[in-house]
Amino acid sequence: MSEAPVIDLTTTDGIVSAFLEHGITPADAKGITDDELEAVYDELCSRVAAGEFSSAMEVAHFLVTHQPWDRRFVFAFALCLQQMGDFEAAARHFSEAYTMDVTDAGCAYRIGECMEVLGHVDDAREAFKAALDLSFLGAGLPEIRDAAQARLDALDAPA
Repeated sequence: MSEAPVIDLTTTDGIVSAFLEHGITPADAKGITDDELEAVYDELCSRVAAGEFSSAMEVAHFLVTHQPWDRRFVFAFALCLQQMGDFEAAARHFSEAYTMDVTDAGCAYRIGECMEVLGHVDDAREAFKAALDLSFLGAGLPEIRDAAQARLDALDAPA
């Protein structure tokens, strides 16, 4: 029988080890429960639904920094960045969320939107094509399928 590892959260090396080697998140270290994180996420969703992206950003930042492995939190953070006009940072965070679930058509679509605004047309086209393909998985996502096709048609339209 092996002993449980000793985790030292008082040093930088200990914190890095706890996070990367033992899967301990800042929320775990601070004793924040999953139920508490869900309550905060509910508040975030309410603010996003109300279009209050500035205040939603603060909540999303809290969630991402305390539980970075929950892709919903990363996606919401990216959405706030996008809605506030920081398309480069939004694209990075949407990409992070996308690597957590490469079947997420909505995430691929949002990456495409950011790439298009940034003038990276080839990257936008690739992301919209991925969103279109992924929109057929499972029950399907016709609203994303239609939006992705519309963006592709616009990108491919003669100038």
